[in-house]
Amino acid sequence: MTPSQHPEKEGMNVNARASDPAPRGQIIVIFAVALVAIISIGALILEGGQAFAQQRIAQNGADAAANAGAVVIAQHLKGAPAADGNAVYTAVSTSTTANELANPVAIYTDNVGVPLNPVVTVAPGTAIPANGRGVKVTGDRVMGTTLARVIGINSLTASAEATAIAGAASGGCPPDTACGLLPVTFPVQISLCDGSGRLTGIGEPGDLWQIVTPPLTAGNESIVPLCKTAPGAVGWLDLQPGVNLAGEIVTPVNDFDYPSWVQTQPGNPNSVEDEINNNYAGKIVLIPMFDGTCRIKPATGSTPCPIADQGVDPVGNNTYYHIPYLASFHLDEAIIQGANVSDCNAHAGTPKLIATTPEFLGCLTGWFVDYSLPGEVDPFTTINPETTVAIQLIK
Repeated sequence: MTPSQHPEKEGMNVNARASDPAPRGQIIVIFAVALVAIISIGALILEGGQAFAQQRIAQNGADAAANAGAVVIAQHLKGAPAADGNAVYTAVSTSTTANELANPVAIYTDNVGVPLNPVVTVAPGTAIPANGRGVKVTGDRVMGTTLARVIGINSLTASAEATAIAGAASGGCPPDTACGLLPVTFPVQISLCDGSGRLTGIGEPGDLWQIVTPPLTAGNESIVPLCKTAPGAVGWLDLQPGVNLAGEIVTPVNDFDYPSWVQTQPGNPNSVEDEINNNYAGKIVLIPMFDGTCRIKPATGSTPCPIADQGVDPVGNNTYYHIPYLASFHLDEAIIQGANVSDCNAHAGTPKLIATTPEFLGCLTGWFVDYSLPGEVDPFTTINPETTVAIQLIK
């Protein structure tokens, strides 16, 4: 039978072949749309993750630059001659360059982080304003894209800003820093121990411990003696009632108001040499400095001790030390495991110790420094040569 004898079958075959191209074209369109959607989702995941990482890097860079500028302002507040507007600019620009922060802009702020009005930009040849207490830094991180280029996005920008201020440290060190508040106090003036290990040789009111700046060397190190002030009174402070001496060293207080009167803590300091060295050797510690003792606790830190009660308790149970401020001390070594006068004097620093009795309590060796510590700032306290200065990242 010939095809012409079955026209209906021939027609059916023709119609079937004619309908094939239509569904194939729809599949191609659907696939193209789906492919764009898949690429878009992939771009969102991939580039979004990259953008989030760049945002964190940008924020860290802005934080570092603001802190760098605030450190110079802190040094300026303490009277450092080289801490001027050019130094602020150099510190900020060096930090932004190191962190690859694009389009950086830095402006000065007041003592609570509010930009000055009118705005003063951190720039070469611009002096630190009289009311300049901080730096605000803004900047970007620009990244190229990969998958997102398919949908017309060739780059992404992560922006960040940070503000850091400088001022008087409001207390001890915050928990996330490498410094601590040692529960031991030394005289404000340079001091020595006599042959029996008792406090003697306190200098004149202006004869203060030497403040040094880097480099820290053996020649400019201080040997700070732990002298006995009277039988049983050793200058170890009871800053956390109910916590023993070792516990106070390993977990120091982070809130210490001064000026204040603080009582001594009984205990044998020979047992805490390892705690001090293991936790703080090579680091900055805060040390309460005292300028008077009293056998009673005056009402407030600013209340003087009555004349009749000045001095130390003969048995050392009720001696209060007046703490006017904290000193920043870069600890080299604690030598308090017995007398160890020779070990203390083996350090090249000064003053050399003269104690010759086993009752001598030992020493701390290191440097009184003018570092700016990270921590909480009291923006309203006047800065003077004895003030411990902090820098605070506030936003």
